[in-house]
Amino acid sequence: MINEIANYLFGKKKGNSHKKEKVFDVNLDYKYYYADFYKLGIDLNKADIDWWTFNSLLESIIIDENSTMYKVISYRTYEKPSKNIKVQEEKEHKFRMSMKRKYALPNRITPDKALEKLWNYVEKKAGENKE
Repeated sequence: MINEIANYLFGKKKGNSHKKEKVFDVNLDYKYYYADFYKLGIDLNKADIDWWTFNSLLESIIIDENSTMYKVISYRTYEKPSKNIKVQEEKEHKFRMSMKRKYALPNRITPDKALEKLWNYVEKKAGENKE
């Protein structure tokens, strides 16, 4: 019951049963993103940068279409295009929606709003159980 309430309030969906393929490894991919940092004027072997700077720059490198790391990840995630245009459009839509969720700003739920959502959920479930 608690899990259902948390899922409803915070929009968490039940996870997919299939395991997603790993497309990036911070250690194994060093040689690729090292070159991208070097293009920015940062020699990772010599520079002393803090974790937050490193993480922010790495994330921007990964989504930069001109970076080496972006190209490597795009090769790893390549899927043969479907001949059916509807299937292709659906895949593109799912991808865009997942990126929208990933880069969305956090949804701040106030305690009053959370209680209202919880109450509406409980009322809805109580109504379903009566029928």
